[in-house]
Amino acid sequence: MVEVAKAVRALADSRPKESAAILGLEQEAMEAVRFMTHCVVRRAYATVERVEDGDGTARALPLVKVELRFRGPKYAPGRRTLLWKGGPPLEQLLRSMRWPAQHAAPLAAALEPCLGSRLAELEEEMRQHVEALKGDPEAVAAVRQEVRDLLSKERARQEGELRALLKIMARSGWTEDDVLGVWREEQCRAVQES
Repeated sequence: MVEVAKAVRALADSRPKESAAILGLEQEAMEAVRFMTHCVVRRAYATVERVEDGDGTARALPLVKVELRFRGPKYAPGRRTLLWKGGPPLEQLLRSMRWPAQHAAPLAAALEPCLGSRLAELEEEMRQHVEALKGDPEAVAAVRQEVRDLLSKERARQEGELRALLKIMARSGWTEDDVLGVWREEQCRAVQES
């Protein structure tokens, strides 16, 4: 824990304007390192999240998550969930314990030399659980079904919005040719921009 305190103080010294805030998070850094050194991988699982792109379209994003459990007394702070390929595990743990991203990354990098072997062990254990998940045909089928369901719900939502808009447009005097003309223009513009 001495190394953690040194790393936090070095980070605070390198950023004088944010020094007080960084030093205020020293306890969380120690808890993250304690958790990292005393945890086991409980399971890997996949979820599907709805993500909106900048142009307003939504898509399904399958994510693989790894659940870590503190190895110790039952009353100890129990579980943390990390994204597989979501960044270094220690950085993710720090961020889950209130550390802002701009401070978590340099602190994780500073602590990596002293935690290197533990991080390598943990990442290997995580990799094994993820590989087992990918090899499970039932789990893969379930995720694919979730993606299909999410895309179906999104299409139904868009269809409802389109119907409401078309109802307003019909009342405003738009004809089928007017709507199809705008549709064709947008298709041409999309082709030209791609």
